[in-house]
Amino acid sequence: MSSRSKLKPTGLRTGLATFLVIIALGGGIGFYYGYQYLSNLGDNTKVAIENALGSQAANNQEVTKLQEEVEAKQDIGTKAANFVVPASDYQTQAIEDINRYASRYNVSVSNYGFESSNTPLNSGVNTAVITVTLENPISFTNLMRFIRGIETNTPKLQPQGISIDRSQSGGSSVRVEPLKIEVYTR
Repeated sequence: MSSRSKLKPTGLRTGLATFLVIIALGGGIGFYYGYQYLSNLGDNTKVAIENALGSQAANNQEVTKLQEEVEAKQDIGTKAANFVVPASDYQTQAIEDINRYASRYNVSVSNYGFESSNTPLNSGVNTAVITVTLENPISFTNLMRFIRGIETNTPKLQPQGISIDRSQSGGSSVRVEPLKIEVYTR
């Protein structure tokens, strides 16, 4: 019984009160540090979300800018594709284009001749040569406008050379040897 005599109710009460104070202090300190940890975690998460949304907005702006550039340069791609004409259609297309410029600049075409070249250029593009005979004499100014029209045509028509002599009728009229015009085909 001597071991029971050492445990008196007042001692147990003091021990229990001390234990409860230690638990309350430990819980308060734990709650404080837990609250600080969760608060920092929330702030870090908020910053991460804002950064992600900000970079997403920046990415959206970059994507929009790239789409605008592609749309702006799509014309260039279309024009580049139109520089060549399918090999099956090149004669018809070339005659139509040459006749259009001839009538626009008051030049008469008397004959067409076609030669195809089997020498492929880069990217699978071939060339064909059209010999165009013009009715002589012809106004020098009209001839130069006609040639300029051919050179700026799409699909591309490229005069290979021209031989001009003064016309016997005088004035600004000239005589022209048959023109050789190169056409790019695919």
